Amino acid sequence: MTINKYQGKTKEEAIEKAKQELGEGAVVMNVKEIKPTGMFKAWKSSVFEVTAAREEKESFVDPRQVADLTAKTVKTLNLAADENISPKEFSNDRTSDILSGHLTNVPELHAKDGLEKRLENLSNILEKQLSVEESRQKEVKEEEKERQVVNPEGLQFIKMLYRTLLENEVNEKYVNQILDEAEKVMHSGSSVDAILSNVYQKMILKLGQPDTICVSGKKPRIIFFVGPTGVGKTTTIAKIASKYKLEMGMKIAFLTADTYRIAATEQLRVYANILDAPMSIIYSAEEMNAAIERVSEYDLIFVDTAGFSHKNDEQCNDMKKNACRSGCSI
Repeated sequence: MTINKYQGKTKEEAIEKAKQELGEGAVVMNVKEIKPTGMFKAWKSSVFEVTAAREEKESFVDPRQVADLTAKTVKTLNLAADENISPKEFSNDRTSDILSGHLTNVPELHAKDGLEKRLENLSNILEKQLSVEESRQKEVKEEEKERQVVNPEGLQFIKMLYRTLLENEVNEKYVNQILDEAEKVMHSGSSVDAILSNVYQKMILKLGQPDTICVSGKKPRIIFFVGPTGVGKTTTIAKIASKYKLEMGMKIAFLTADTYRIAATEQLRVYANILDAPMSIIYSAEEMNAAIERVSEYDLIFVDTAGFSHKNDEQCNDMKKNACRSGCSI
């Protein structure tokens, strides 16, 4: 018997994983809901664990074949009895000779293999029991951690961070990994600044590091800034633009296709005035070419866009149209 455990966000998902590995004949032995632990357990989702088993196929012995061989053996013994052979003459060797002619085709029962399978099953059961015990001990340790004193300001900050990441559609898997790392720092009594620094480092490791803008080659270099609402696209444009304008002396220009939020357009206009750079508002994909043509002699053109979800096909298509109009590809 093969026994394994499978986890999923729902009971059905865990059972489906079991069937995919063990086959449709998998037998569900137990279903357990694993609730999150730690100080952030109120914000995390539970997972379901399914214990499933599959019976191993045993060697098949045809009952009709065994019955036939048994009948032949009985007949042989009866014939031997009818010959009135004395016990001395009918030796053990003679008995073996008589029986061997009829029992040579009896299927082997593989006693050794059967014993090995039983031992293997016993080993699997012990491993599962040890795993359960380890899980229980881990839960006890987590409860002890929860009783430790933590920085209330840090806890409030982490709560806000958790909600912000999810609202901006960061995968919950990565959010939980970041929180787990932050929890270790909080238990050490660190300040909010230390927690923020740690979280920032973990986010860079999990979500990736930014690429450097290459300004060599054909001009102008057109850079689109895309992402969900509220992640800081407009502010980031201003920071990068000021670096290339003030530190590297390049000619920069701004375009914005974010016509959904008036505040974003006005914010970019303020940055453009400070940096003495031209700015145009794009209301449709058809206006993109004309706007780029007006600043074609510039080194860099920064394009601000409306916030959207990568799951929204309509908004993604609009973004691709704007990019294609500018000669870019996404």
